[in-house]
Formats: sequence, C-alpha cells, structure tokens
Amino acid sequence: MAKQSIILMTSTAGLINVTGQAVKFAGYFGMSRGIGTCCWYMNNFVGRIYIEASLATNPTEKDFFPIWLEGQHPYTQYPFDPNAPTGEFGGDTGIASFTFQANLVWIRAR
Repeated sequence: MAKQSIILMTSTAGLINVTGQAVKFAGYFGMSRGIGTCCWYMNNFVGRIYIEASLATNPTEKDFFPIWLEGQHPYTQYPFDPNAPTGEFGGDTGIASFTFQANLVWIRAR
C-alpha cells in the first residue's frame, strides 16, 4: 500500500462534539502494522482532540477506542497551556501532530 494522505475531519468551527468518518487503516489491507501521523490545524481552537481506532472489520460505535496522544490522557486538550493560549480569543492557533504505529483496521478523529 502506498503512502497517502486522508482528511479525517474538516472544519469544526462553531460545532461541539464532532466525530469524523472512519477511514481504513493498514490492518484493513492485511498489513501487520501501520505508521500514521495525524496533524491538526487550529485557529483559536478550544477543546479536546481524540484519535480513535477499531480492530473490527465492520465496526459499530462501541468498537472504537482512543489512541493515547499524551501520556496520561486519551486526548489532547487546547489551549495546551490555559494560562498562555496562542490564539487571539483564548484558544490555540497553530499546527500540532502525533505519530503512532499500530495494527489498526479503522481510524477516525473526534
């Protein structure tokens, strides 16, 4: 399988509790492990970002579990430093990324 870029979620401006569509990951194609890098582009973002995965071939909502982005939490929260947000209105602005390696069948952003 060739390297490819896939958009897990488009703009969430003004929305709350958004879950993106699940996309096929390496395990779906019979690969024993895949390496993924997720990037998010923020413009004054306030909230939590979860990257979730499933091992099921035809997953239901209950089949998804979080990929831990930070040591103690299954999400990344913004502003990263509430006392020093990087955005103009109290959120964070910028680009962040996370790389993981796992045998997953589906992934999605929430």
